[in-house]
Amino acid sequence: MKDEFRELLKRINQVTIDSRQVQPGDLFIAIRGEQFDGHDFIPQALAAGAKAVLVDQTWANQHTTPEVPRIIVEDTRRSLQDLARLHREQFNIPVIAITGSNGKTTTKDLIAAVLSQQYRVLKNEGNLNNHFGVPLTLLKLRPTHEIAVIEMGMNHFGELAELCTIAQPTVGIITNVGTAHIEFFGTKERIAEAKSEVIQALKPEHLALLNSDDPEVMGKIGKTKAKIITFGITTRADVRVVEYQLKPEKSTFRVEYRSKGLSPLCASFEINQGGLHMIYNALVAAAVGLQFGLSPEHIQAGFSQFQPAKMRFQPEHAGGLNFINDAYNANPDSMRVSLAMLHITPVRGKRIAVLGDMLELGDAAPRFHYEVGEQVAQLKIDRLVGVGALARQIAQGALAAGIPSQHVFCVGTATEAAKILVDIATPEDLILLKASRSMALERILSEIEHPS
Repeated sequence: MKDEFRELLKRINQVTIDSRQVQPGDLFIAIRGEQFDGHDFIPQALAAGAKAVLVDQTWANQHTTPEVPRIIVEDTRRSLQDLARLHREQFNIPVIAITGSNGKTTTKDLIAAVLSQQYRVLKNEGNLNNHFGVPLTLLKLRPTHEIAVIEMGMNHFGELAELCTIAQPTVGIITNVGTAHIEFFGTKERIAEAKSEVIQALKPEHLALLNSDDPEVMGKIGKTKAKIITFGITTRADVRVVEYQLKPEKSTFRVEYRSKGLSPLCASFEINQGGLHMIYNALVAAAVGLQFGLSPEHIQAGFSQFQPAKMRFQPEHAGGLNFINDAYNANPDSMRVSLAMLHITPVRGKRIAVLGDMLELGDAAPRFHYEVGEQVAQLKIDRLVGVGALARQIAQGALAAGIPSQHVFCVGTATEAAKILVDIATPEDLILLKASRSMALERILSEIEHPS
């Protein structure tokens, strides 16, 4: 089958698992998912010009039509990964694998922006960072690419090891270890163990970049045989921020680093987003850029061109109101960061936090939500709107910490939250939207703009 796959890769243009994205000459891989079965969309894929379809044995046994150009396998998901691994092996280029509890997508985009100043770079689009997104990204590698920057996500042991078998990274980065997905691991130490699979996959001639300020990350330093470069702000590190200044709209920082055994060198950088978390993200990108021979000027040019992904602390307007749309996802660590940013952002009117459920926190979920509520009160956020069943614990924490009861609202849906905001918010206010992805709090914007 390996030889057959190699020949297949020579004959097709692109690989897709979405029949709506099929272009003439593509291979359509039919994946059986929880909600949809890709085999049901084979007619649409063929009508769109698919050169062949990759199907499982079960479907093939039931469909014997000879005119369908098909490759039959036992497991189409596994075959997608095998195709990606074989394709990646054809390219003798650096592959940078990034994982961490927070900031993966932003860090990936910053690294790509920096390296693009000197190299032709492939990166995941959006956050296509799982067992489908990573192989589909790698299958886009072309001879013109000189570096691949691959974000990797996980919520179980073994997932990153599997992705590394496919991507074969030469650089591994762990940005941080937090409480995201703690439901599946139980402790941060076990999360760190799972994250360390990225650096365990590296060879001695490869490079591991580790956050020296994160004890959980540094606790796994012995897991890799690769050369280690550390980055940090509060601890000694190979690439270290020695000075920084935070403003809501931008962050400036000065980095000290060593180059080929010489005395420490310094460079100053600016990123057009506020927050200490953004300095950490940019610091990783600077460290990577320096390792790949970029000058500080090229690194800054990358920072200047960087555009944050949608729904990551994104300013938006709807119905005459001002929003910070940070609704892509949330966990206790990222929630604290977003609330702190809301706190320091200048505003003429009220600061309003619309906070929804944070998922995959297991038995600790009520406590984590309650603590977020306590922070809302401590930061003197003017109004709190909790959305969802768990968000009631946010409200309880805020009330216990002293926020007036008339300033706290609890609702079940984004539609209800939109109605509350229409009543309590003014154009002078600033409204933060933050919750786990499944809460889809961004719907508040369309509900306010176009009430149902």
